[in-house]
Amino acid sequence: MKEDFKKTEVDLPVGGGRTPSFAFSLAACLAFLIIVCLGLIVFKVDTVITALTGLVVVVLMSKYLGYKFAELEKFMLYNIWRTMPAMLILISVGAVVGSWISAGTIPALVYYGLKCITPALFLPVGLILCSIMSMAVGTSWGTASTLGIVFMGIGASLGINPAVTAGMIVCGALFGDKMSPISDSTNLAPLGAGTDLWSHIHSMLKTTIPTYLITLAFFIFMGLRVKDTAADMETINLILSDLEANFNLSVWTIIPIIVTVTLSVMRWHPLVAMYSGIFAGVLVAIFVQGESISSIFTYLNYGFSIDGVNEMIAPILNRGGLQSMMWTFSLAIIVISLAGILQGVGYLNAIVIAITKKIHKPAPMIVAAIITAMFVTMVTGDSYSAILLTGTLFGEAFDRVGLDRSILSRCCEEGGTLFVAIVPWATSGAYFTKLFGVATMAYFPYAILCWLNPLVSIAFAFCGKALIFRDKDGNKVEKTFFGKEKITKPEDYAF
Repeated sequence: MKEDFKKTEVDLPVGGGRTPSFAFSLAACLAFLIIVCLGLIVFKVDTVITALTGLVVVVLMSKYLGYKFAELEKFMLYNIWRTMPAMLILISVGAVVGSWISAGTIPALVYYGLKCITPALFLPVGLILCSIMSMAVGTSWGTASTLGIVFMGIGASLGINPAVTAGMIVCGALFGDKMSPISDSTNLAPLGAGTDLWSHIHSMLKTTIPTYLITLAFFIFMGLRVKDTAADMETINLILSDLEANFNLSVWTIIPIIVTVTLSVMRWHPLVAMYSGIFAGVLVAIFVQGESISSIFTYLNYGFSIDGVNEMIAPILNRGGLQSMMWTFSLAIIVISLAGILQGVGYLNAIVIAITKKIHKPAPMIVAAIITAMFVTMVTGDSYSAILLTGTLFGEAFDRVGLDRSILSRCCEEGGTLFVAIVPWATSGAYFTKLFGVATMAYFPYAILCWLNPLVSIAFAFCGKALIFRDKDGNKVEKTFFGKEKITKPEDYAF
């Protein structure tokens, strides 16, 4: 079976089907995008269903070219088989969250974080706390619906413009969503681009950290303008009391994070690092929090659950579990199957050649990838499709100009994960607007990370900075900001 899969890993169409023209290839891709757009915007249908409908249409168009369903099925199965390691990481995220909540790890982050707030430091501390929270849980929505709601109330009591507070929360929440190894988008981007998780994160650090520091400096400046008035701390005190009453917030609760981060820094396989963190969380939950083994297994599968806590803290405690990732998993399977057909039949080759045939330098290629991801995000209102499709579409083009695939995965996140939060009709943009009661375009100027990061990435590209190349031997070649060249051989970065 494996040998059959290998036979399908080709650029040109395989089997009795005809080679698609550029026009027909573009029509197939646009058909999928239009169906998804109509489903999301007009008919308000779930993304998974619209994506599945689009997949069916592309299958029928491929049948018109003379391809047998068995051939199309093989294209889909091969792509699923190729990306399954990343898919395993994706579904494991839910177990990490369930384990860490039951261990008191995430509650401890909220507890000690809220104790650090002062009027002058509200905005920068809020940014940092939202960043830490989103890094820990891997979700911008979960962070926004918990800490975000709390910060919106505190900001209002301090007389801060709600748009500024909302922008700060979005920046912090999206930072973790983009950078966390347990975030679905962080795992989907290397999945689509054809690289590994840690190479992807390493690449993103080069452009994200400078942008984040600029964002932090901005909110420090804005915080200095906040009047030193007494904030209403009643809500915070209630949350702190609930956390104290329901969790043992000792130093032991931080062990799962220490284990995961340590193994990640040591460049262990992501699954090993994640499941080690899960196991550490299970031990802490049993011996520190007093949870039963049967309860732990329930939390790992269905998420943590607790009653009688403050409504603002309930959303961050009652979540997680493997089952919570099934929606993302199902969407990923559909889009990955679509990508397999687009590549196997030859649609992508025709489109890539047309888009990139006149691009022979790295910087313009990076611009093209970022803009494409933004376009797909705007059309579909969904960052997942943009990440996966852009990664698949530009893979061979990046190889041609000598850029490492980790640069492509970075572009996908900059044009997808970040951009989706500032598109009013997109899923994240609409969610944040409804949650905060602030229009997307109102918090847009203050969501600095979302629109500045792509610009920084483009600027660095034209300056020859923050780039990673591949030489003919497969070595990664990158230059530091001080001009020194660093070469990494395949055996040094392979897991």
